Amino acid sequence: MKELTRREQDIFNFIVEYRNKKGYSPSIREIQKGVFLNSPNMIHRYLINIVEKGYLEYTPRIARSIIIKVQ
Repeated sequence: MKELTRREQDIFNFIVEYRNKKGYSPSIREIQKGVFLNSPNMIHRYLINIVEKGYLEYTPRIARSIIIKVQ
């Protein structure tokens, strides 16, 4: 498994913490606000990178479809 960049790690950590607190995955907008990025498109790109590295499963255009594969 490839190592995450600092920003990817921030996003991954936010998703894990959010899911542990709420019991379901955050939306793209919630991730965007949580990691202080301005563009939902950038969040989508980071999620794709994290999926390709094997840490998450994610289905674009499906609400709250993020599944954590590695903890």
